[in-house]
This record gives sequence, C-alpha cells and structure tokens, in this order.
Amino acid sequence: TKVEVFNLLESCGFSKSNPYYIVQQGRIAELTLMNDYRRLELMKEISGASVFDERKAESQKILEEMSGREKNIERVIDFIRQRIRNLKEEQEELFEYQRMEHRRRCIEFELTDRDWRTAQDRIVAPPRGQQ
Repeated sequence: TKVEVFNLLESCGFSKSNPYYIVQQGRIAELTLMNDYRRLELMKEISGASVFDERKAESQKILEEMSGREKNIERVIDFIRQRIRNLKEEQEELFEYQRMEHRRRCIEFELTDRDWRTAQDRIVAPPRGQQ
C-alpha cells in the first residue's frame, strides 16, 4: 500500500517533511515507466534486502568452506587417534620386551656366576685322587 511504501522510504532516510531531495533529471520518468520486477528490485535495494542477500550468499559460501575444513580436521584427528593407539600398543610391547630382557640378563648373570663359582671351587679344591 501507499502507506507502507512511505514508511519504507522513511526508514531508509527519505521523509515527506524534507522537500529538498535531489533527483536526477529523468529518474522520475524512469521510475514511473519501470515494470513491477524492476520496481521490486529498486525497493530491495532501497530497503537493504539486496545487501542482505549478498551477505547471506557470502556467509553461505564461508559456511561451506568451514564445513570442508571441519571434515579435513576430523580426518586429521582420526589419523592422530589411530596413531596414538598404535603407539600405545608399541609402548606395551616395548615394556614387555624390556621386562623379558631384564629377566634374560638376570638368568644369564646367574648362569655365569654358577660357572665362575664352579671354576673357583675346582681351582681351590684339590683333585679327588690327590687327597
């Protein structure tokens, strides 16, 4: 309606009480001869709806980019988690190896000590036939 158009124009800074707006020559005639679609586009431009649509499109593009980045980050996190699981398994294997290696060294030391004591006993004790 006419009132709604006036209210819309006033919200954009065009008031009926200020008669000193400068309009380019020929613009009024152009406005009267516009088709409905072009008038709608002009109203969108005046109201800021076209700027809103542009910013919305930009925001959607940024949102899609962020979604792609999020998927990439999720893949990296999954890879890191899998790597951590593998490293934990390797760590457990290492601890088991170290435990068994320590046990092997203890047994080897015990065998070497027995051999050494046996040799010492043979050196210190006289042969059986010489007693």
